[in-house]
Amino acid sequence: MTHTKDRFAFTKHLVSATLLQGDLFQQHSRTFPDSALETTVEAYPSLDKARLKTELSLIYDDEEFQNCSGALALYQVLMANNLQDTFTETVSLLNILITTPMTTSESERPHPCEEGHHCKAPSQPLNPPPPDPTLVRKDTIARRPRNP
Repeated sequence: MTHTKDRFAFTKHLVSATLLQGDLFQQHSRTFPDSALETTVEAYPSLDKARLKTELSLIYDDEEFQNCSGALALYQVLMANNLQDTFTETVSLLNILITTPMTTSESERPHPCEEGHHCKAPSQPLNPPPPDPTLVRKDTIARRPRNP
């Protein structure tokens, strides 16, 4: 139960994603999202807060970056222009966010039985059949200890 609570309590990555949401870049260029940056650095303490803020400020003010639709598009622009060494902290954050699932859609989807579908028990048991003794490797039999 604790594992489940811990898993669903971690939502800081969702806040972090707003830092790299392309449609917010113009808004962020007017008012920097300091609270989202703080939450991001708490979630990912390996990030250099001051450097990340500087990099993001440059990104928010640049029209080419403002045309990016999201994290993946921004990542592709940075890579295509060989800017990964210039925007190191942003690339680190992008790598985290691109590889972190934003939702757990499987757990949010109702089971077919809950949707009103008729669920029947399987016609055969789910236990696997016993192993076929003719398929046992002979070399494993030879290594078994003998009973005195």
